[in-house]
Amino acid sequence: MFVLFFVIVFIAELIVAFKIIQIIKNADAKICTANEQILSAKPQIKKEITSIRIEINKILLSITQIQIKLKKKKEEYKIVLLKNILTGICFLLLNYNAKRALTTVELVLSLKDFVIALRKAFNSAKV
Repeated sequence: MFVLFFVIVFIAELIVAFKIIQIIKNADAKICTANEQILSAKPQIKKEITSIRIEINKILLSITQIQIKLKKKKEEYKIVLLKNILTGICFLLLNYNAKRALTTVELVLSLKDFVIALRKAFNSAKV
């Protein structure tokens, strides 16, 4: 009776072992096909990554060019503003009498000091 029991258990173990081996083989086949697909797509992925890097570098270059242009425009506008202020001061000096001109010059100088203080405060707030 024990022999029959052991034979049945042995056959059951063989069936389970064959099922496990079959599952492992199926999983191995699926992994191999997935690996082949990945390997076949790898050169295309590398090309796409390279093209993305190139586009990012182009964008960064264009941003730096825009920054340079903005700095130049800022300097140009500063020069134009200073010219306009100087023209206005000259106009005031030529149109008014001496007492008014001195008052205007004092006003302009105090305005200049105010702008310098404002600029210092703005620059310290940036940092």
